[in-house]
Amino acid sequence: MALTSKSIVLVAKDEALSASLSKMLSELPGVSVEQCAATMSELNGQAQKMALASDLIIFRTQDDTDEDLKALKVIQQAGGTARLLALSGEDVTLSNIRKLTNAGVAEVLPESVSAEELDDQVRKLTIGRGLALAGPAIRQGKVITVAKARGGIGATTLAVNLADQLRGQKGLFRRHDPHDVVVVDLDLQFGTVAGFLDVEPSQALIQMVKEDTDPDETFIQQALQETSTGIFVFAAPLGFAPLNALRPHQIQVLIERLRSRFDYVIVDLPRAMVEWISPVLDASDRMYLVADTSVPCIQQARRLIDFYREENLSLPIEVIISQEKKPIVMNRHHVEAAKALERKFRHWLPYDRRTASEAADRGRPLSAISSRSGLCKAIGRVAFDLIAEAGAGKSAATTN
Repeated sequence: MALTSKSIVLVAKDEALSASLSKMLSELPGVSVEQCAATMSELNGQAQKMALASDLIIFRTQDDTDEDLKALKVIQQAGGTARLLALSGEDVTLSNIRKLTNAGVAEVLPESVSAEELDDQVRKLTIGRGLALAGPAIRQGKVITVAKARGGIGATTLAVNLADQLRGQKGLFRRHDPHDVVVVDLDLQFGTVAGFLDVEPSQALIQMVKEDTDPDETFIQQALQETSTGIFVFAAPLGFAPLNALRPHQIQVLIERLRSRFDYVIVDLPRAMVEWISPVLDASDRMYLVADTSVPCIQQARRLIDFYREENLSLPIEVIISQEKKPIVMNRHHVEAAKALERKFRHWLPYDRRTASEAADRGRPLSAISSRSGLCKAIGRVAFDLIAEAGAGKSAATTN
């Protein structure tokens, strides 16, 4: 892959800090750096030009955060695609960090940031725009991750059938235009998405590991398989592979390239804590954590929620209760489970072993086996809420 030049503007009044950061940035491949010896509030009209012309703006925050916030508002109004990375002193408060992130700052790091961490953040915050510049009609699809609190809980069933419902063509919960949808199976050791949708396992992830390369457009095009229902699949390999074999940046590039091609990217996560999950969580618009209401499962779900939120504090995590029909009135243990997870249970997936097994055995979505089954309708409601939420977001953006 050819390196895409990334334009970075460094805004810092402190000469020593500016020189140190500029040196670190200049050593990164494909990066051009412009230095501004000023604070964000002193840039005036330059801020708008930078937002339109650059990929990333790195700035040192002021003690008076309100002055930065005024400048950030101007940048947002400019309508550019530049991402924002703030550097702060050691005494920055959580309240000020929240104000900055609410104002559009993607990440807040200490001014003593290491070269390695700065490299990671530059890669993460500039890859999206680099892809957007690569060609016409690039979209920014929604990334939906599906995780499980225990094995055999039905997370893959949810992932593949959520993709089917989001693809949508007809039926009660399909009253919308068809979407382009891809399911990504990142369970290198026990991934079963290929079997659920009757496609071949893929060695693409193994190839990425062996060649130690980032996936380009040609690689992804060759790895994708299309089902008879129009769903695309990036399948897991047939054999076993070490879960930690993938590099975070490879997964980051993969997800960003897929979301530039599809309306929805459904990621089926392994039940493991590995380093490369972090970029998946960073890119995710929503996570569905599939669990039941047994005490051990709720305990595991609590641990996973805490872990995922450490990686992405702003990630919306919804717990979906599987293998249980939604009760008319929740009993005591349901209430206690919801309280322990600090979440309301909106969606429940009823136990329907016969239909689920038949669909899996035939490599077909539930809608093709029994569209009237309670399980199919329940997953349809999850998809319907996602589509409605996306529509509400577009309406709000248009209004603003």
